[in-house]
Order: sequence, then C-alpha cells, then structure tokens
Amino acid sequence: MTRSIGIERLGQAFLCVLLIAAKTPAHADEPSLGKRWEVTLNVRNWSALGDLQPVAGGSFDTVGFGLAGAMHWPVKQFDNSELLAGFDAGIMASDSSTPGVLNDLLVRQLFLSPSLKWMFGDNHRFSLDAGIGWHLLDIAEVDSGYGATGLEFEYWEDTAVAPYLGATWDVGAGTTKMAAVFTVALKVHFVDFGLAFDRDSLLPPTLGPSAGDLSGPVVVLQFGSAGR
Repeated sequence: MTRSIGIERLGQAFLCVLLIAAKTPAHADEPSLGKRWEVTLNVRNWSALGDLQPVAGGSFDTVGFGLAGAMHWPVKQFDNSELLAGFDAGIMASDSSTPGVLNDLLVRQLFLSPSLKWMFGDNHRFSLDAGIGWHLLDIAEVDSGYGATGLEFEYWEDTAVAPYLGATWDVGAGTTKMAAVFTVALKVHFVDFGLAFDRDSLLPPTLGPSAGDLSGPVVVLQFGSAGR
C-alpha cells in the first residue's frame, strides 16, 4: 500500500512539472533545435543482485549491459534553457553462476519511461533528466543452441513502476541543428521488484522460496550518439 501511494505521488509531481512548464511564458530569443534522439550502450550496476542467495548456489553479477534509445520534443523555451518531453526505452541483462537445468541463469530487464529533459548551459549541451515508467524483470535460463528454437524457461518475473533521475552531456553540441554527436549520461532508477523466488514448483528448487529482495537503486551509465 505504501509503495503504491509513493508511486502515485511521484506521478502527480511529474505531471505538475509539465503543467507548470506549460503555463510559464516562453521566450523567442532562442529558437528551438527541434526533436532530440539518442541511441546508447548501457552499463548497469545493481548491488541488490549481488545480495541474492539462491538455494541452487552461485551468485548473480551486479554489472550488466544493454541498449537504449530515447526521443524528446521541445515543449517550452526559456531565456537560457529549454524543456523537452518524450520517452526512454531499453533492454539490459546480466549473467550469473547460479545453475539451472542446462545453463546458468540470466537476469533480463526491459523498461519504457516517459521522461523530461531540462537542457541548459553552453549550446544546451547539458541536461537534467527525470522520468517515471514501467519496468519488466525476469530471471530465466536461456540456451539458444538447444533444438530448433532454443530453450527458454522463466524462474521468476515481475513488473514495477519506478522513477529515475539523471544527467546528460552532449559533447560538441552546437547552437544549430546538429548531426550525431557523442553523448554520455548517468541515470539512477529507484525501482523495487520485491521478493525473488521460484514460481514453478515442478522443477528442483533454484531460487528457493526467498532468494532476497530486488530493489534499487539501479545505476546506469549510458554512452552513444545523440542528434537534433
């Protein structure tokens, strides 16, 4: 109950920012650079994974990797900054040494998050980022070399709605529409998936009845290309 109330309040705060920005007088002295896109590689660090204690033994890697993309559109111009609204989406995964039936388990994460970017500084190279979105996480055994279609079995799966905060730097961004430039970002997702455990009682215990809580923060370093 407390968790759902907290998420609801974060969502309300997120909407309030949009409403305040919409009512703030715009300034015409700085033309909009148009929509902004980005494609990045992600390095994820999640300490909660290292705290899991599966009954099958082994451990989960706290560091994982993935891909992400984002698209944002300008909604308000200010004297020396601008506010953009859009979304972030991505996938991430990390390995483990915890054995399944044929292979070690894999932790996979998918997220889609409506988000805001407040861009400022010299040529609007920097931004403060915030969003709240949907996450899907599972712990699965995957063997692409098994049979014609491969083997995939999920031991546990859950979803969560979570906020994130972050910052981005577009290296070499100019005041005119830019081709792709290098971008780097650091984002922290405050996510809580709760207890990880075996959902299927037909197989030998792997995670067990209580492997541990999978809660944030999830720290993600992103680097890749961005353009406007």
